[in-house]
Amino acid sequence: MPPVASKPVSPFPAQEMVELLKQIEECVFNLVSASKKRGAKVRQEVVVLLKKYMDLLTEARRECMFFRNFHEILQDNLGNVKKVLETVRDGTVNDILAQLGLEKYGSYFEDKGIKDVRQLMKDSFRVEQLEQLNSGERERIQDKIKGLRDSFKGIKEATKEVHEMGERRYEACKGITEKFTTFLEDITKSREKISTLLADKPNKEETLTINYIIN
Repeated sequence: MPPVASKPVSPFPAQEMVELLKQIEECVFNLVSASKKRGAKVRQEVVVLLKKYMDLLTEARRECMFFRNFHEILQDNLGNVKKVLETVRDGTVNDILAQLGLEKYGSYFEDKGIKDVRQLMKDSFRVEQLEQLNSGERERIQDKIKGLRDSFKGIKEATKEVHEMGERRYEACKGITEKFTTFLEDITKSREKISTLLADKPNKEETLTINYIIN
């Protein structure tokens, strides 16, 4: 059986090819543009999230610096409080005399039954009763006692200051924690929105463009 002759194929005009390529290029451009519009929305969502995140990190970093300063102040205050309390509780008159360079009067104080710092800080103690000391030496002891009394009274003020600073840091950290919690909720919402944008069906213009290219 002789082969069946195929129908002659008309040559494809070059001009028509050029026009078709132009149309395809235009359709592809429109499709890309339409997709870019959706991509821009996605990018916008991501940019908003990143900005919120950077703002949160900046605030958290600033609060960390405040907290570090608070920790240093707390350590200093507690160190001073501990020192004062230990001096008042465990300190001896001989310790005070040694600090003032008046060790030679140690036995004199012992003879008077004054051995502990607590005794020096009592309101009933008067430096005038130290007859063997000259006025300058009595004044030095009086200044030392006054300094200890002031430091002891300052414990309450120092504790109050630390407490107030701690409250401020607590509230600030609590606020940042709440903001991070809200940010996590924002991430969830943005992820849902981005998923919707990416999964969204092409609009009418995109559908016509795609159908034109396919068909």
